Amino acid sequence: MSTTVATDTSSDLGSLAKQPARAVLGYGLGDFANNLAFSMGTSFLLYYLTDVAGVTAAAVGTMFLVVRLWDAFTDLFAGRLVDRTMTRFGKFRPFILWFAVPVLFLSVLNFNVPTPGVKWLGIFDVSLSGQGRVLYMYLAYAVLGLCYSLINIPYGSLASAMSQSVSERAKLVAARAFGAAIAASASPTSSLRRSPRSRRQLPSLLRTPMPPPKPRTTQRPSSTARTCRASSPRRPFCSSSSAPSRSS
Repeated sequence: MSTTVATDTSSDLGSLAKQPARAVLGYGLGDFANNLAFSMGTSFLLYYLTDVAGVTAAAVGTMFLVVRLWDAFTDLFAGRLVDRTMTRFGKFRPFILWFAVPVLFLSVLNFNVPTPGVKWLGIFDVSLSGQGRVLYMYLAYAVLGLCYSLINIPYGSLASAMSQSVSERAKLVAARAFGAAIAASASPTSSLRRSPRSRRQLPSLLRTPMPPPKPRTTQRPSSTARTCRASSPRRPFCSSSSAPSRSS
């Protein structure tokens, strides 16, 4: 007696189906936003902290190094947290929904260090000392890195959940790379590099090439001068054909 077991393969066939253009475009726009926010912070945060907030360049450079080491652990933490999460909204989508607004708010806080004479967030009269600004800078940038990892890592893993087809995953990865490239080209720093007006505003020392160094030539003394020094080193004048003789 043979028995047949009915299996539903609609979910498997659906995972291999072709992704609509809207899904591919939406996935590419996600990395466009991520890279735009990341390039904005890396391009202007150093200038803001040193020239506007009044923090020393050594403190800012140390902060960048420490937070980069901190990011290595936050990426591991975000990956383990994503693996252990399963909600009714899915596995990756809750992180993108929950941490999008915190990343936006923390990006604003990184460019609003409480400085004497400047209203914090344009509303509150809050000012911190030099050490307080450094502590605020560390906390704001470290928490931003944590929230960014909690968005970027689930977003990068989302392609494997959207489709099981290798070709469709390749389309999603290509759309992500294309969105990141557009964000990099649309950043203000790239427009400044391409703008001829910005090049005219550079100092003349940076804009005009320096002339080549002149060759070093050594002038050898004439034979008459050598003869005079050898024969009479203490006499101020000596008679020669090139110099007039001193009359007695």
